[in-house]
Amino acid sequence: ATAWARMIDDAPDGTALTVITLPEAMLRVMQPDSGIDMENMAVCHTTAYSPCVLWATGLSSFDSLATFTDTARSMFGRLLVGGPGRYSAGQIAARTLDRQAGVKTVYIPYSETLTAGKAALNREVAAFWAHAMPVSVYGASLRPIAVAAEQRLPSLPGVPTFLEMGIELVEGSYYAVAVPRDTHED
Repeated sequence: ATAWARMIDDAPDGTALTVITLPEAMLRVMQPDSGIDMENMAVCHTTAYSPCVLWATGLSSFDSLATFTDTARSMFGRLLVGGPGRYSAGQIAARTLDRQAGVKTVYIPYSETLTAGKAALNREVAAFWAHAMPVSVYGASLRPIAVAAEQRLPSLPGVPTFLEMGIELVEGSYYAVAVPRDTHED
């Protein structure tokens, strides 16, 4: 987000490229004093899309989305769920699941995905939202519960989508390259 805010100072001569994630960059504009000016950015290339995944620890009792939502209902709004920051695809996914499943969780924003994963491993949160790729560093210590995608992921073939379980939840991040708005198209 700091780099996104600094794009206002980048020369529009093609030498400054900034990696951004969407919808995060657009949502951060809503954050007070973010300094981000989406009007000053031009997305020139989208590189990849990564759907959100709800993760639990390997020691967790959450073996399915049903056990997760049952626990959330029984805790009356006290179930802590982490994710990669405020104004993120993870936060959108958490709120969408709450609404769709008729539960209430408390979303705890962490500075990044790895920090949210460590918080789950340290039992600071019961589960966390992240993308499919970055959390693979934890191996069997973490277990995916469900994927917020239209179809199952080849990297997680045994993990159902929320859609398969009757929850209308498709959410994730696009990774893109942006340049200052006035950069010549060439």
